[in-house]
Amino acid sequence: MNRIALRNFLITALTTLICIAVFIALLLGQMYIYTVDSQFKTLEHNALGISYMALTWITESYRLDTTALGEVLTSQAAINDTCIMIADVDGAVLISASAEGARTDRGTLPAEIVEKLSGKTVVHEVGTLGGWYVNELVSVILPVEDAAGNVRAAVIVSAPPENLPELFRSFTRTISYITLLVLMLSFALFYFFAQRMAEPLRSMSAAAKKIARGDFSARVRVRGSDEIADLAQSFNYMAESMERLEQVRSEFVANVSHELKTPMTTIAGFVDGILDGTIPPDRREHYLAIVSDETHRLSRMVTRLLLATRMQSGARDLNVTAVDICSVISSVLVGMEQTIEEKELSVEVNFPEDRVFVMGDNDALTQVVSNLVDNAVKYNVQGGHLAVTVGRRPEKVYVTVFNTGAGIREEDIPYIFDRFYKADRSRGLDKQSTGLGLYLVKSILRNLKQDITTESSCGEWVRFTFTLAPAEAEPRRTGAEA
Repeated sequence: MNRIALRNFLITALTTLICIAVFIALLLGQMYIYTVDSQFKTLEHNALGISYMALTWITESYRLDTTALGEVLTSQAAINDTCIMIADVDGAVLISASAEGARTDRGTLPAEIVEKLSGKTVVHEVGTLGGWYVNELVSVILPVEDAAGNVRAAVIVSAPPENLPELFRSFTRTISYITLLVLMLSFALFYFFAQRMAEPLRSMSAAAKKIARGDFSARVRVRGSDEIADLAQSFNYMAESMERLEQVRSEFVANVSHELKTPMTTIAGFVDGILDGTIPPDRREHYLAIVSDETHRLSRMVTRLLLATRMQSGARDLNVTAVDICSVISSVLVGMEQTIEEKELSVEVNFPEDRVFVMGDNDALTQVVSNLVDNAVKYNVQGGHLAVTVGRRPEKVYVTVFNTGAGIREEDIPYIFDRFYKADRSRGLDKQSTGLGLYLVKSILRNLKQDITTESSCGEWVRFTFTLAPAEAEPRRTGAEA
């Protein structure tokens, strides 16, 4: 038996035993009360008959003398196995009878019993009557009243308790057998259910050990719909997430290695060619320019990689304020004016008449717009079209960047925001791409709790649309701005 099954069984067995013990105690108590109460009623009935004779004997002794009363009391005592006494209100025993015979003038009852003789109520007593008897008896004290309602004496009828110990022993023996049977049945049932409950836990333990060794393919079989099944499903979800994370990590390392290796190989090859004289002096300036471009590309890639890592880990704190998104877009377009002119692009800008303020970080939004416009220019065709549109709605502000060109294949769209992802033809069109621009865009917008969507017609156009939260109020202008 495993530890969980054993612990559950012990808890169940202990709970069952406690419940059975409480049940037996309550049942035995009720049985005792019922048995003694029944005996009290029998003795009270006998005492009532004797009280009539006692009253006659006290008030009209000529009708019933002491000898005749003693014989009657002795007969009843023998038949009912009782002890009978008639005492006056001062506790003096006038006559007593048992199975052995009747006696008179036996003495005075203890003071604690005398106090109960003068009352007009029937007294039930379990004990030795203040030490009058050696053994405990069940006694009934019944007052004897005359016609005027005066208490003239008391009849005390006592009898040994019925055979309760034997009854209790028989009952306890029966309950013990039932308890043993219940425990055995409970053991079997709880062992079965504990094994069923412990099986997924053992599976999770084994799977966790495999994951700790680097095997992220381990899964747990899910059965049922209880909390253990929910835990197993959560474990499998965690394992799948870790497997995807490990796959992303491996791809990340491979992509970083590839992206860093290419410019470093180029730089090393050209520098070595210059140093060993393979490259003639008149061509050195050309190749040094290539080395410079590759160095800048490497620097940009490292910078973007560090920024992407900080954005993913949440290490970069965004200074969220009200930002004029139209001003940000205009600044980006002006900064890229030379590149746009080199490609002879027609630029269309659609802004609302009023200034549009959104909640965001100015530098982060500048980077988002810059990356999207840079891609729109970079992958556009010569003489193509570039359009940037800002739309305002009550709950969101929508910014759209559209460009003509080769477009994006439908199967590539779900992956374009992944780190280092570049379609093959993109590599051919742009050797300077790091594959981190769109990833940074997605990361910044995610930190701002916003989203971005992509639409494309392969070979014709691409449209990126991202959302921003509108600012509640336009920020105040300073004197210099005014």
